[in-house]
Amino acid sequence: MPDIELPCEEEHCRVIKEEFKKQFEFAKSAWRISMMVIMPDERVGVGKGEPLTLCLAAAYVKQMRLFYAVYRLCEKGLGEESNLQVRAMFELYVRLRYLVAKAPDKDEFSRRWMMWAMANDKKFIDAMEKYFPGKPDPRFNLWKELVKKESEKMTPDEWKAFVRDGPWGCNLADLSEKVESEGNYRVMYPFLSGTTHGYDLFRYARRKGEEATELDITPTVRCADQNLVAAMSLLHDSLILINVGLGLGKEKPIEDVGKLVKALTVERTPPPM
Repeated sequence: MPDIELPCEEEHCRVIKEEFKKQFEFAKSAWRISMMVIMPDERVGVGKGEPLTLCLAAAYVKQMRLFYAVYRLCEKGLGEESNLQVRAMFELYVRLRYLVAKAPDKDEFSRRWMMWAMANDKKFIDAMEKYFPGKPDPRFNLWKELVKKESEKMTPDEWKAFVRDGPWGCNLADLSEKVESEGNYRVMYPFLSGTTHGYDLFRYARRKGEEATELDITPTVRCADQNLVAAMSLLHDSLILINVGLGLGKEKPIEDVGKLVKALTVERTPPPM
């Protein structure tokens, strides 16, 4: 059975890969190097607490998968859609930065991060069990009990605030300020959020004359360049935090990723007037 594809996909994607050849090549190199930061069967977190180890290891996997998704979407001419993944990478980076650089008890903070994630994921589980009735999945029994015990440590208002804001105790804008990333938040977040909220709707269609509408359903070059670079930068910065938090000793490969990012960033910086 043939796969689905956008109109003129093969032709347009070939042009996109050629136009941003250097960005794609550097992104592939960054991916290969980053895969060496935590190798299969490598023991990590020795001497660290279990919650901290699990939190940082999971963050590594999530950032790698998000980076992969950005690459593939840009490759297919869906750069604007990759705004969603870049935004997720930015949010996770900001939260990681607080954990590694600001949290006084990193293991306890990681445990509370896990509880926050479980409490919010429980909303999904509860909805699934409500709207798709049947025998509840027993694998979630312990999960639900842990969330219940955590909620009982707080008043209802405190629990509501915790589920909303997590152990950071604030929204992402304020958290970005706490970790000195407010500049990136102001520049990146409004633009990236447009895809989530549909502000970009009319980039996809426009009037052409009195009786025609132009539709951008074919792959486009939009956002491919900046999102590949942004994803590489966020991956690099996240790897620095994960390396420090877990004591991996992988400074050299992470530095190599940073050199790739710097080379592309310098290239994109306009000369002074």
